[in-house]
Amino acid sequence: MYVLCYLATGSLPWKNLKPTDAGLEKMMKMKVKISPYDLFSALPIEYAQILDYLKNSAADVSCDYRYIENLFRQAASTAKFKLDNRFDWIPHGAALSGV
Repeated sequence: MYVLCYLATGSLPWKNLKPTDAGLEKMMKMKVKISPYDLFSALPIEYAQILDYLKNSAADVSCDYRYIENLFRQAASTAKFKLDNRFDWIPHGAALSGV
């Protein structure tokens, strides 16, 4: 989720920390402390809901991927993205296998 946030916004609160032990420790503390709703405030609410769900899930329990997929689909629908499995890197008219 942090990568998605970075790709969408171009920044993360810990972006300028140095990869030293002290910097990594500070980054870890920032990740634990920051609210998903603050981190994703410029993005659809579903992104924050996904990170909130993941942060509050037990590490030894499998997450509900269907729930996460549905949140992504809801975000796409709200943004009026057409989910047609057509991608920029696939030539128009090319057969899609496994869809």
